[in-house]
Amino acid sequence: MASNTIIQCGSSSSSHAIITAYDVFVSFRGEDTRNNFTAFLFDSLSQNGIHAFKDDTHFPKGESIAPELLQAIEESRLFLVVFSKNYASSTWCLRELAHICNCTIEASPSRVLPIFYDVDPSEVRKQSGYFGIDFAEHEERFREDKEEMEEVQRWREALTQVAHLSGWDIRNKSQPAMIKEIVQKLKYILGPKFQNLPNGNLVGMESRIEEFEKCLALELVSDVRVVGISGMGGIGKTTIALALYKKIAH
Repeated sequence: MASNTIIQCGSSSSSHAIITAYDVFVSFRGEDTRNNFTAFLFDSLSQNGIHAFKDDTHFPKGESIAPELLQAIEESRLFLVVFSKNYASSTWCLRELAHICNCTIEASPSRVLPIFYDVDPSEVRKQSGYFGIDFAEHEERFREDKEEMEEVQRWREALTQVAHLSGWDIRNKSQPAMIKEIVQKLKYILGPKFQNLPNGNLVGMESRIEEFEKCLALELVSDVRVVGISGMGGIGKTTIALALYKKIAH
């Protein structure tokens, strides 16, 4: 089930409250990781009830970033940025990253989590190595256009900002182990949320869960508390208990 958390997104000139539709937005270079790391990552996110937006299955790639993609970024709670060798060769990825930074870095930098797949973090921060080669090509391509060159500079700033954030350098590490660690971190940050309620999105569950949660008074007690649910068989006692457990298990 998608989250319904309200967050703030905006630039220096404007801001607005939006309702989040996705728990996580994953930015990645498809040709580098689509059939390996990110494929396994998306599977793990799904299995753990984390609603992730995967851009390469929603919109075709092109020179201009789709308005629907910008909206998806604005409607996401957290962001995973998978840096790979060819990430900076894509103007689509760079525009995607710049918009993520525009929505998050100043107000909520902890919402952006970088993953360094097969590149050194310093290469991303300094735009050296593969990233340096790609930026030299971008600057050569856009050197006659002042606005485009200004955008290239914004891409550089976005890369530097995100590469300085706390994340994961997974080079030469077990990918299954790192994916497990990443998913656990996301679950911790996301906190209380409905994750795959039993038998689908059952009508009337939220009000019953809220009533049940009040009985636990978690904010008031520091000891063990036992709450009993009584009633005839088949009315949903176990379903409610499981749903509440999934909400507060973190």
